[in-house]
Amino acid sequence: MTKEINKDQMDALCTASYQLLQTMGNIYGSDPAYEMFQKLEEVLGPEVKSNLFLKMLESEYDQSSVDFSFPLAHGFSGVINVIKAAREFSAGDKIGQRLGLKEAKDSVDNARYGGRGSLYFSNQHNRASFISVLTREGGKVL
Repeated sequence: MTKEINKDQMDALCTASYQLLQTMGNIYGSDPAYEMFQKLEEVLGPEVKSNLFLKMLESEYDQSSVDFSFPLAHGFSGVINVIKAAREFSAGDKIGQRLGLKEAKDSVDNARYGGRGSLYFSNQHNRASFISVLTREGGKVL
């Protein structure tokens, strides 16, 4: 597909493509999302793929955080698994630092009792890994 498109169309296409890749990564993991990204050139042409890649590098699509909910009805083991995932995958205050137990528990408690928790991640793989555990345990991304 080598159709000429204007800047607004390119921005809309890149936004929609990024959202598709993000959703695929959240549901299926990073490998299928990466395969889809590789196929973009074949389907949409090299210009769309390179524009999307550049916009992602420029952090135009900041997906370093996730807001989530975790209903009260879920059992104790589910809560523990989500807290463990928050500690393992989320970022602390300093680069390379993991979240502490208290901070992870507070975020999950906010999601359970306040309806919204929020975590920050140093990379998309860690973010996708946390979302995988969260959704498996019955939580959802807001």
